[in-house]
Amino acid sequence: MRPTMILLAVAMLIALPCCSKAKWTDEMKETLKEMQQMSFWRCGVQWLDNHNAAEGYLRSIGDYSIPSLQSTRELLVEEQSKARVAKSVVDAICGKKKGKKRQEALAKYFTDMESANSIVEAVERINADASMLIGAIDYELKHRKPAVMPSGQLLSFSSSAGNGFAGWRQELTLERKKAGEGGKLTLNEERFRGMGPEDEGGPTSQTVEVADSVFQRVRDMVESGQLYDIGSNYMPDYFITDATSWSLYFKFEGGSISSSGYASGPDHGDALNEIQKYLVKIVKGDSLNEK
Repeated sequence: MRPTMILLAVAMLIALPCCSKAKWTDEMKETLKEMQQMSFWRCGVQWLDNHNAAEGYLRSIGDYSIPSLQSTRELLVEEQSKARVAKSVVDAICGKKKGKKRQEALAKYFTDMESANSIVEAVERINADASMLIGAIDYELKHRKPAVMPSGQLLSFSSSAGNGFAGWRQELTLERKKAGEGGKLTLNEERFRGMGPEDEGGPTSQTVEVADSVFQRVRDMVESGQLYDIGSNYMPDYFITDATSWSLYFKFEGGSISSSGYASGPDHGDALNEIQKYLVKIVKGDSLNEK
């Protein structure tokens, strides 16, 4: 065989992942190419960024709503599926080799060994953490008790939302004087960071007296909109900056509803929006018959 043909044959043997007895699929080959171009393993779900993040999600798993848990589970399965293919690539390259021999095997496919080791460590950890979280979510979904509407009259309601980057904040507070009577409704609004000429007056606060019917209607809107069936904490599965944070609290004679979040949620948010619009109209005098 001519020298050039020999060199070509050797090059092909090195380029193709055939040094292992493992069967290489097209998906594995494509994943290897992607891994060779990475500086680190890119994971979309923030709960898999590191082991502490996974443990943090695990500790607060009871705070998330059923739809939120289901959505997170789908993303975890997707990320784990990618990591499993990458893990099969590593296994095909290294087999059961350890230590120096393992590094030598990886060096045949990666020029940047620091990145290669970082990727290998990440895909192995993600596989383990994803399995842990998926199992925990499945257990939580199986044993979660159905939410029920708190009994009795609505005693108070408060909500707040704001975005520091966008420069605004709004707070609503509805407080009953005593059972069976009306109370007061307060709206605080603030726009800052020079968002426009209309913001030059600084924060504003408006308070009006409201009848018992306002409390009853808000309570009905909570029940009909199933706003009682929400999680107590909402966070996006993907890392997001400069988003809106919010909170809400309903106090009834027979219980309460409390929730907060950042850049996500809540479930049944339409019901919350309707309540807020209804109360803002009253404060601004658009629903005088409700006072």
